[in-house]
Amino acid sequence: MTHAVLFTESRREAWAVDNLAQAGFEAKFPMLRVKMVRRYKCHIRLPALSRYIFVRIEPEMPWSVIEGVSGVIGAVKIAGRPCEIQDCQVDELFARIAKLNSDPASVPYEVGDFVCFSAESLWSGFVAQVQRIDNKFALVDIVGTPETKRIRIAAHRIARASCSPALGVSLGLYR
Repeated sequence: MTHAVLFTESRREAWAVDNLAQAGFEAKFPMLRVKMVRRYKCHIRLPALSRYIFVRIEPEMPWSVIEGVSGVIGAVKIAGRPCEIQDCQVDELFARIAKLNSDPASVPYEVGDFVCFSAESLWSGFVAQVQRIDNKFALVDIVGTPETKRIRIAAHRIARASCSPALGVSLGLYR
């Protein structure tokens, strides 16, 4: 089976899903856990894809019934036909969002590990050793330079180094 992508009224995703369920359709939308800081810290849940929901469809399903449900503006279409997405792709999207919701501050490395910076990072190609991790920041020593940097973890997309940094530096793999 496949899913169709539906466009909803602004901030009415949950209402549209409830109305689709009452009409006999299986619909869902991904929610993202977001940290809000005003007078106090709290976590709220917002739609990950604002105004878009997924509804399970069957071949030869009458679209007029789905598009007539309150809260639904219409199906997202490609060349006049509703956009269909395979179940495995929708499941993968929900799994990735669930992983983000589980613990946004967790990091896949520990103090003492050697890490590489991603290609999008200002420090792309460098290897560093993690000295300290606190909240969303890491203190790292850049291998081959006298520099120690405090970096925002999410901004640089750091990953564990796959080879020895000493070997990488001696071969000229890292700057």
